[in-house]
Amino acid sequence: MELYAWVIMDHHFHAVVRAPELSRVIGDLKKHTARQLLAQIAAEGRDWLLDLLSKGKAAHKQQSDF
Repeated sequence: MELYAWVIMDHHFHAVVRAPELSRVIGDLKKHTARQLLAQIAAEGRDWLLDLLSKGKAAHKQQSDF
């Protein structure tokens, strides 16, 4: 992946990137980020936040708890 520009916003980020299989790269990035965030939340003992994320899970996400 080639990263040309990025900016971090309050609740998200924007990036200008190029990759041969861009959709796969973005999917991998989102998967990695989600796993790291969930691990950090669990390590901090924020079970209330994990419960909230679980309740807000999209209906079509059958293989995920969050």
